Amino acid sequence: MNKRTVLIFMQVVFWIIAFSFTFLLQFKNLQFVNFSNYKLCESLIVSLWFVGNFYLFYAYLVPKLLANNKFKLFVLCLIAFLIISPVTISFLLLLNKTIFSITGQNSITIVGFLGGLFGSIITGGIGLSYRIMVEWIYDAHKKTELENKNLESELQLLKAKLNPHFLFNTINNIDALIEESPKKASELLSKLSDLLRYVLYEVESDKIELTQEINIIEKYIELQRIRVSNTENIHLNINSADLNYTIPPMLFIPFIENAFKHSDLNKSDQHISIELNCIKNTVKFTCKNNFVLHEKTEGIGLELIKKRLELYYPNSFSLDIYRKENIYEVNLFIDLHEN
Repeated sequence: MNKRTVLIFMQVVFWIIAFSFTFLLQFKNLQFVNFSNYKLCESLIVSLWFVGNFYLFYAYLVPKLLANNKFKLFVLCLIAFLIISPVTISFLLLLNKTIFSITGQNSITIVGFLGGLFGSIITGGIGLSYRIMVEWIYDAHKKTELENKNLESELQLLKAKLNPHFLFNTINNIDALIEESPKKASELLSKLSDLLRYVLYEVESDKIELTQEINIIEKYIELQRIRVSNTENIHLNINSADLNYTIPPMLFIPFIENAFKHSDLNKSDQHISIELNCIKNTVKFTCKNNFVLHEKTEGIGLELIKKRLELYYPNSFSLDIYRKENIYEVNLFIDLHEN
């Protein structure tokens, strides 16, 4: 069975136990005692209260508050729960007695409240513990999966790294600049050195600062500019209102390298437009370029990026690639709230 099936099965078992427990309390010497519509309703009320407390912690308080480090709000909700939950169950049981005209206590007592408080702690604690266990299993599974794929990813990353033709051409262009403009050649050589260092060493990290990736993108594009005549056809727009995030290395470079690889910027009608917006826990990357018809193909790098996105941002990203006539466009959106 897969993980989802196991989790559903465990919750079904929990429901069965929750509902069976209160009904089993009606047994004595293997015989039903005092079984009536009143007792049936009482058992249902307690069972539903039990399950409701469980899912309050399992589905909301833990994943929405505790997991997102909203500790103050979690504590306030916990205090409110420990007051409201016992009062609720005491009131519902009292209402059940009134409906079936059962004589006896006609108000909520301290003993009844304390019993409800004890039950609330137990049921809420089970929900909290179960959710934490599920999250721990999920994180352990994700970590194992990531480790198992590292060797394959590292081999593919070697193939997805910078195009050798780009390196050779860049070195040749820098060499040609040495006599003409030694200072400019030195600056470009420094950028190339930073780029190679990033490609050779930083990609070994699981994640890097977003600012590092942006810095490399800028240096890569600057080096590309010396290879083409129509530099004004290269457009880069970075809206970096929020950069306090980490991302997998080489996340955007393969798209950009692919754009330069298949564009001929020595022609005036060829353009490359790159835009990166980092705002409010989201990253939106767009890369659009002209290309020669029947030449545009998705390389190993793009396939690797898709797999890495699925691994690092499951259900938290969208990758759309459009090809129309001689225009190729990549749109990548990542929601970083869950990561």
